[in-house]
Amino acid sequence: STKSLVISDSIFQKLTDEMLDESCEIFSISGANTDDITKTILDSEPNDEIKNVYIHVGVNDSKSGPKDDAKGKARQLIIAANQTYKNAICYVSGVLPQRNNKNRTNINKYNDVLERICEETAAVYIDLSESVTSKTSNRINNNLYRDDIHPNSSGAKELSKVIKPLLCENHCVPEIKIEHTDITSSKGNKFQGYAAKVDSLEEMRYVLSELYRGDETNKATSIMYAYKLDKDNKGHSDCFDDREHNAGAHIMNCIEQTSSTNIIVAVSREYSCHIFGERWSIINELACEAINMVNPNKTQTYSHRSQTSSKPYFHANPRHGTGRPNFRTSRFQNNKYWYPRYQDERSAPFPQQPRYQRNNYRQPNRYSRQPHYFSGYNGYND
Repeated sequence: STKSLVISDSIFQKLTDEMLDESCEIFSISGANTDDITKTILDSEPNDEIKNVYIHVGVNDSKSGPKDDAKGKARQLIIAANQTYKNAICYVSGVLPQRNNKNRTNINKYNDVLERICEETAAVYIDLSESVTSKTSNRINNNLYRDDIHPNSSGAKELSKVIKPLLCENHCVPEIKIEHTDITSSKGNKFQGYAAKVDSLEEMRYVLSELYRGDETNKATSIMYAYKLDKDNKGHSDCFDDREHNAGAHIMNCIEQTSSTNIIVAVSREYSCHIFGERWSIINELACEAINMVNPNKTQTYSHRSQTSSKPYFHANPRHGTGRPNFRTSRFQNNKYWYPRYQDERSAPFPQQPRYQRNNYRQPNRYSRQPHYFSGYNGYND
């Protein structure tokens, strides 16, 4: 029975089952890009018996550098693998360096994007560049390539030394309970909060993979989350917006207000229409409710804005050394001729100006960068 699956473009053509494991099945698609491999995974039947999925992609996508949709395509690829093989751990390897360092800049940029997406989607990123690098000269070993891009049989053996231990390892599934709130709807938009206690980055990635594979989040258009670990786990903390700008920071603020550690909090949204600022209050309430379900002792009133801020309202000016605004450079100058523009000309605190002024707009002062408001007023309403 197949326990491991390797899906790749033409880079793994020389990789055989004997190099890896008898229970491993290898699919090498020549000329495939990210969209082609995503379609291959979606067209295959779901299989819960597969424990490991190894994906290598990006050679054909990185020829002209990472495009604007590279992040979205890589995210769709990993999510498709998580949903098709629900019991498998997903490994993604970056693009191999090419012989004579060709296309090096675009490859490095694409690998940075791929590594970031793996962190956001709980996949494991594997760097294979050391397998084809000489240990003595720290340069690419050209003898491991049959052309500028593809490894030969010797290069495939070096790659198998990194891939085989990953596919043969028996991973124990941690017993983690994921709490979830009730669904909150607003104008067709559906929100739901999740939270779980985690003790390491591996457990955090497991919770994220379960959220991406779950039936409840199958229709979700975005899953924003934040997590925070204690000092024993090097104090790792991070947040992810998933196209909801600044949503991860809102969730992280809820975690910090309760002084919670070793926790991951997520909120899913099924998009229907724009609800503007209402989404922040919904995301905030669901995140706080999920935290209370995991930490029932930490209950208080939450706000998406920090209640206690160490920064003053005005930032300290280095010239004055205080938190007051600098009236020298601001538009609020000590000028008796500076007044706001009044809708009613009779309520203006200065006399009406003649009508031969240039126009109804405020003219810039010739000797200052600040606008000269007095010269632009001609007595007409705006």
